[in-house]
Amino acid sequence: MISLSTSVFEGGSIALEENLSTYSKLGIKNYELSPHVSPVDVSVLKTLIAKYNVGISSLHNVCCNFNNLRSDIYGDYLASTDAEKRRYGVELLNATIGTARALGVKLVIVHAGVNEVASNDLGLNNLYRLIQNYRLCHNEEISIDELKDMFLRQQKNNLKTLEPYLENSIKSIREVCSNNDDIKIALENRCYHHCIPDFDSLHIILTEVGSANLGYWHDYGHGKILENIGLWKNRQWLDRYGEYCLGFHLHGVDGLSNDHVPPNKDNFNEYDIQDHIGPETLCVVELRSGTTPQNCFDAIRFLKKCLSI
Repeated sequence: MISLSTSVFEGGSIALEENLSTYSKLGIKNYELSPHVSPVDVSVLKTLIAKYNVGISSLHNVCCNFNNLRSDIYGDYLASTDAEKRRYGVELLNATIGTARALGVKLVIVHAGVNEVASNDLGLNNLYRLIQNYRLCHNEEISIDELKDMFLRQQKNNLKTLEPYLENSIKSIREVCSNNDDIKIALENRCYHHCIPDFDSLHIILTEVGSANLGYWHDYGHGKILENIGLWKNRQWLDRYGEYCLGFHLHGVDGLSNDHVPPNKDNFNEYDIQDHIGPETLCVVELRSGTTPQNCFDAIRFLKKCLSI
């Protein structure tokens, strides 16, 4: 099954009907509700779903009726060492799950939090931006390989401060899973240095929580960026966690790290993931806001063909 994330929609919740009208006319009938359309009103959503004859495949935390998200747009408070912030992160995730349940949706994609020490490391942040924005030219004083090596060394140092944030992430996710066993919770791989989970901490969370309704969500573009930087190969995530995989975010990656762009034969390698995609696998096309409806349609058509879905 292929679906389109509402991450492409411009105008937020107030333009939801306009966007659904436009995209449904192209024959796009399945959607993942993203944080970009919060706050959401379930009664309005149900009316729009019926009016445009569309389906909702999944929700991406945070997507609920809260008007003030306190800077926690993507649910990263789940790992906070500040008890009040962590509690609010759990509250937001429970509200997103409640929205999913009210819509008859059984899957919520979740970011498992951030290492707040690493998040506030200005040196590492600046280095990561250099890598993201790097364009190789003859007058550069440092090579891309040197940048990658510096990043990898500093990223290892981050592991020294990870433990309390990982513990709180596990605590939050365990609580949410135990209280919502009718909803699948899918932990997404991330591509920023301060984000949880990384390749190894994902195993710790999955095994420590140990809930039947907890799984893994593979973002192709995030995996490709990490591969390009010199960390883990995209395929390694699925080789290790494929049995837990509940679905995919699909998008292209231009150059080193320009992601959430329409996939094509030059920026998307189906061989990284195709062994883990079957007829019933949920694949969500997640493109950046401002992507044209026609480009979204073309991206879906491209993916259907190259992945045989």
